[in-house]
Amino acid sequence: QVQVAIKCLPKDQVKGQTSDFLQEATIMHSICHPHIIKLHGIVTELAPLKSLLECLKDASMQTTFTLQHLYNLVTQLADAMMYLEKNRLVHRDLAARNVLM
Repeated sequence: QVQVAIKCLPKDQVKGQTSDFLQEATIMHSICHPHIIKLHGIVTELAPLKSLLECLKDASMQTTFTLQHLYNLVTQLADAMMYLEKNRLVHRDLAARNVLM
């Protein structure tokens, strides 16, 4: 059993860009790395804790981000970006709001 998240895009965001959206989905489907969320069709794995940005803004969660935890997170991000680069892919929007925990 795999938990999944559903990302809903507004119709106007996809309308007229359907081929771009499907091309990106095809590329995402080919990516297989432990630090990158896997695309299942046009569905992704569930990241149960929200985005990194939301976690960092949540005062109750800030104490869970020890220096070691942040180091591990940055290492995983760098590893994931190296994987994309090795496969000649560019993320184009790496930001805390797009880092899912």
